[in-house]
Amino acid sequence: MISSSIGTAYVEDEKDRTYLQTLYANWGTVLTMALVVVWGGIYVFLFLVVHVTYEQTNTFVGIVVPFLVLLGMLLWSFFLTSLTSPRPIPLQYKLTDVEWEAFERLVESPSTQEEFVSRLVSERQLFMMGPNRQINVCRSCRQLKPDRTHHCRRCKMCVMRMDHHCPWFNNCIHFHNYHSFFCTLFYTGLTFAYVVVTVLLFYTIKFKWQLSSLAYYEPVLILVAVSTLCCLMVMSFFFYHMYLSAKNRTHIENLSSDQKQ
Repeated sequence: MISSSIGTAYVEDEKDRTYLQTLYANWGTVLTMALVVVWGGIYVFLFLVVHVTYEQTNTFVGIVVPFLVLLGMLLWSFFLTSLTSPRPIPLQYKLTDVEWEAFERLVESPSTQEEFVSRLVSERQLFMMGPNRQINVCRSCRQLKPDRTHHCRRCKMCVMRMDHHCPWFNNCIHFHNYHSFFCTLFYTGLTFAYVVVTVLLFYTIKFKWQLSSLAYYEPVLILVAVSTLCCLMVMSFFFYHMYLSAKNRTHIENLSSDQKQ
């Protein structure tokens, strides 16, 4: 299997993949970028260029510079999250063919099978114990699973501290990209909020706080409404992951915990 250039979409032979197949495999990333570009373009041209520049050039510069900084941070964290693929599990967790055959022969005796796995962990000096007090084995990868590791069916591999597989990034959210994912949520919510605040402040000051005058600017109102909705949605995810971080849990672990209760 060969990893794609964006995220962890897998194909049998990357050389035989067409351009359209590449876009389809990474549809989440492509769609997200298209939405960001369209939304950012509408804000810049519909609001900043058409209205703000007409009123005062200095105001345009004062508004657009912070917006571009926020948008740049958003894109940087987004691509960092999307391009940081899960790292392979260390080789010492991999079972040899002989060990795997021995493990499979003991399938009808769970206690003996558990003793066999425990002996392997002890011999390799691995420190691991799942939340159910059992050593977990991945049958797809034929290897021992380190703590907080889950097998992703989309990525076709075991992922350390897997939070979830996100189609918008076309990648797993995991140990090595969770920080950038967290930053992406923060900068996305902040950028949406910035758009709402700057548009409303500009027009309320222009019309001397008579908000009824905004009815003549339907496209701008639609921009504000969509940005407000997106801001609320993204920030709800952001605060949810703040809660998970405070609890030292992943999304998968939180779901498992709720189901047990």
